[in-house]
Amino acid sequence: MSKLTPKQYIDSLKLIKELATKDVASFLMFNNKEYQKPKHLQPIINELNLICNGAVSKMMFSVPPQHYKSVSILNAIALYLTKYPSKVVAYISYSSSFSQTQTRKAVQIYKHFNPNAKILIDTQKEFILESGGGLITSSVDGGLTGYAIDWLVIDDPIASRLEAESQTYRNRNIDWFNDVAKTRLRPNTTSLTIVHTRWHNNDLIGYLIKNEPEIKHFNLKAINDNNEPLLHSLEFYEQVKKANAYGFYSLYQGEPIGKSSHLFKDFIYTDDLPLKYSVSVGLDLAYTATSKADYSVYVVMIKDNETNKYIIIKAKCWQADINETKTILLRLRNEYPNVKFGIEANGTQKAIYDMLKDVLRPLKTMEIKGDKFVRAQEFSSQWNLGNVLIYSKGDIDNQFFEQITEFSGLKDLHDDFIDGAVYAYELAKKKEVEYRKFG
Repeated sequence: MSKLTPKQYIDSLKLIKELATKDVASFLMFNNKEYQKPKHLQPIINELNLICNGAVSKMMFSVPPQHYKSVSILNAIALYLTKYPSKVVAYISYSSSFSQTQTRKAVQIYKHFNPNAKILIDTQKEFILESGGGLITSSVDGGLTGYAIDWLVIDDPIASRLEAESQTYRNRNIDWFNDVAKTRLRPNTTSLTIVHTRWHNNDLIGYLIKNEPEIKHFNLKAINDNNEPLLHSLEFYEQVKKANAYGFYSLYQGEPIGKSSHLFKDFIYTDDLPLKYSVSVGLDLAYTATSKADYSVYVVMIKDNETNKYIIIKAKCWQADINETKTILLRLRNEYPNVKFGIEANGTQKAIYDMLKDVLRPLKTMEIKGDKFVRAQEFSSQWNLGNVLIYSKGDIDNQFFEQITEFSGLKDLHDDFIDGAVYAYELAKKKEVEYRKFG
C-alpha cells in the first residue's frame, strides 16, 4: 500500500474535520473518541442540529442523570461557534462557578478543533472571538447584559434535592427566567435550550410547560411506556427504583411525584451480629422542664466493617424532663464510652447541646440540610437496597417501627426516630465511630 503524500494527508484530515461538522453526534464523537453515537438522545440531537444549521429552536428537555446530556450540549456549543463565529452563546447554570467550569470545557473543545482561531477575550466569564461571537456565562442569580444573545442555554438551574424542595429556590429560577432571560430572547432569532433533571412538579420546566406551551418539551424516560430502557439495562434502572422510588420517578422518569409515598420499604432482620463492627448513636431530644415532654429518642447503629451494612440494635424513646433525660443518656454513655453521639444543635436543640456537650463527650453536632424528607433521602436509599438491617434481638421500641412504616415527609405527626436514625447513619458512614469487637 502506497503512503499518503503530505498534501494527501493534510487533505484527508481536512475532510475528516469537515465531516465532523456535519452534525452534533459526529462532532461529539470526533472530539470524544471514547463516546459512541448518543442514539438515546436523538430527539434532543435533532433540535441541536437545527440550531447548528442556522435555524431557531426553543426547547426544554429532561434526561436522567449521567446520560451524556451536558457533554452533548457542550459539543453542540463548540460546533455552533465553529460554524457561526459571529454568534453569541450564553450558558447559565445554578452557580457561577459551575457555569464557568462547564463553559471552559466547551471553550477547550472549540480551541482544540479550531487551533488557529483569532481570540479577543479568553477569561472564566467570557470567551470572545475577533469576529464578535463567543461564549459568555452566568448563573440563575446573575445578569445577562452587554451582548445580543443568539443562543441561550440553561443547564441544570437546580443544584440539588435540597434546592428543589425549597419554594424560595424554585421561585428564584422562575423569576430569573421571566425578569432576566426572557428580556434577552428575540422571538425569531434567539434559540433557547433548557435542560435539567426533574426534581419537582413546580421546577422551571414544570412552570414553563404550564405557561409557555410554545417551547417544545421532550422528556426522555429511563424506562419508556413500552418498558424499554433508554441507555442502561432494565435491571440497572430497576435497582435504582428499588433504592429510591421517589428519586427514580423524578430524576429518571421526569415525572416528579408528591411526598405522600412512604419512603421506607419492608424491614429486613438479622439474627447475627458481625465479629468486628463500629458504633454510632443518633439523638433527637425534646427540651422541657416537665415530664410531659415531646418524645426524645436515641438510635444505636453498628456498621459491619466487612460488608458495609448497617444494623440497628437499639431504638428507644421516652418522655421526661431534661434532668431525667441527662440520666438516661449518661447510662447510654457508660454503655458506649468514646462512641460519638450525633445531635442537632439548632433551635431548642441548641440549649440541649449546650447542657450535654461536657457530660456526653464526644458529642457531634450534625449539619442540617433541608427538611426531614430531604435529610432522609440517602438513608432511605440504603434501607431500600437492603443495606440497613434490624437486629432481631435488639432493644427497639414499637414506635420506631411505626414511624419508619408511616414516614412520608409530609407533615408526619411523629418522626423523631427518623432524625435519630439519620444522624446515626451519617456518623457511621463517615466512620466517626469507635472500632469495637464482640466478646
